[in-house]
Amino acid sequence: MAKTKGLELPQQRGTFEVKGIVIGTQKEKFATSTKTKTGKDFRSVNFGITFDKNQTLFVGLTGMPQEKVYFSKKGEKGAKPDVKTVDWKDRHTFKNEGYTLIGVNCGLVKTTKDGKEVNDIQRLTPFDACKYIEENLKDGESVYIRGNIEYSHYANQAGELQHNSKLVITQISLCKPVDFEATDFAPDAQFTQPFVFMGISKEESGFLVDAKVVNYATVEDTQFTIENEKLATNFKKNVKPYTALKTWGDIRTLKNTDTVEESTSDDGWGEKNAMDRVTGQYRKTFIITGADPESLDRETFTESLLDKAIETMNANESAKKDFGDGDEDWGGDSKISGEKKNDDDEAW
Repeated sequence: MAKTKGLELPQQRGTFEVKGIVIGTQKEKFATSTKTKTGKDFRSVNFGITFDKNQTLFVGLTGMPQEKVYFSKKGEKGAKPDVKTVDWKDRHTFKNEGYTLIGVNCGLVKTTKDGKEVNDIQRLTPFDACKYIEENLKDGESVYIRGNIEYSHYANQAGELQHNSKLVITQISLCKPVDFEATDFAPDAQFTQPFVFMGISKEESGFLVDAKVVNYATVEDTQFTIENEKLATNFKKNVKPYTALKTWGDIRTLKNTDTVEESTSDDGWGEKNAMDRVTGQYRKTFIITGADPESLDRETFTESLLDKAIETMNANESAKKDFGDGDEDWGGDSKISGEKKNDDDEAW
């Protein structure tokens, strides 16, 4: 396991996969190309994947030019892969047999191989992948996406601490058309996530799990839901606070709405109905459907070690606020500021 910088704890990486229909590529926010404060190029893409009726996840990717890129070749008989370091300017011309770029797998263009139409797979840096997605992705296409779940926190304009999760693309490719009306259709949006268990409580819609996720440089608070009562009971009995474990399950989304009452003045047509006004954001919910009992770890993430890691994190963030951190940390796990962040998924 990779050690976090300054935290001295194993990093807990979450992943997701989703299959659905693309929306949002015609929106202004779909693709952005800009400059950082020091004049460096920066690109991003953000769009939606509708994976069931009224269920949409929003995914994204950001990238900047790097000093170096890395190519990997599989080792023999369980040996570690061999990795070569290549200058940024040579990323498109480096050719060594068996080596592939460590980056984003993209397959949004068709080609013919052995008489069959297949995806033309490209392995690109995040910076190049943003441009590729901008040029080739279209609304209405069915795609399969894999990626990482990134957790962060920030202070809103009122100074209140808010928690956020982003779905960051590591693979995107065309797939067979998704048909929500098909008799054998089933939603395909799943996650895996190791975390440090902090507690579980009964809620009206199920059981709420409080957790902490150790990132590269932060410890993030987050929550999961369990609907299966037997599984929730097992958590209560066998998982104590500060125990780490690996879980998996389904991702669901709910469109946030505000109820607006229409005027009750009598116009001869009786009372008006209450109308739901869409606020323009989706809320992700991670539903735990299973856990690995062999992953239970009661030693690595003790209360004292986590408290020490959080103290280090707070000190680092205080130093960033006092002295600044330039613009080289666009890919960091967390940045507290008073600006309004996207704490839910924008529906535009």
